[in-house]
Amino acid sequence: MGQAARGYKWRDAWPGNDLAVKHGARSPRIVSERAEELLAGLAHERPDLLAYPLAVEAWSRAESRVQIVEDYVAQHGLLDPAGKPHGVLRYVAAWERLAKELRDDLGLSPRAEAALARERANARATSLDLGELRARGREVLTNANARDESREREIARLEEGGYTTRPRHAPPTRARRQRRSGRAALTRASP
Repeated sequence: MGQAARGYKWRDAWPGNDLAVKHGARSPRIVSERAEELLAGLAHERPDLLAYPLAVEAWSRAESRVQIVEDYVAQHGLLDPAGKPHGVLRYVAAWERLAKELRDDLGLSPRAEAALARERANARATSLDLGELRARGREVLTNANARDESREREIARLEEGGYTTRPRHAPPTRARRQRRSGRAALTRASP
């Protein structure tokens, strides 16, 4: 404790004091008090969001900082007594942007709520049941196997009737095979 010139002394700091607090937006105690108020209001209005405690807590801290600074500026103005902007104003844009992003993540604005509802609907529409997917796969394989068997039976029938899937002349050159794109012509076998 120091002695002042006129014989009086200032009270020393004590745990939990607020002697050095100007606005409180960087004080964990003040921010958490305001954040608890916001959480209580949100729990009443949107209890479904309490399923995401980390996101809700981050939003409440960011939103409380913005509100604390707004209260401070409303009470003291934008400029300090020397005519310069208050130091806390350099953080306001970042805190407001963070609060807006977190509000949007939680769907706390009309547009964000509509976007989240649309995303949930799309997710439900595009989600597949694994059993249904397996059944579709089996069906595709069964149809492919049936087509292959049918094709082989047709080729065997044609060959029995004197038709062949091989050309009558000499095997085609490589260039001719490439032009034909691998398709064999059905031709009548010579007698």
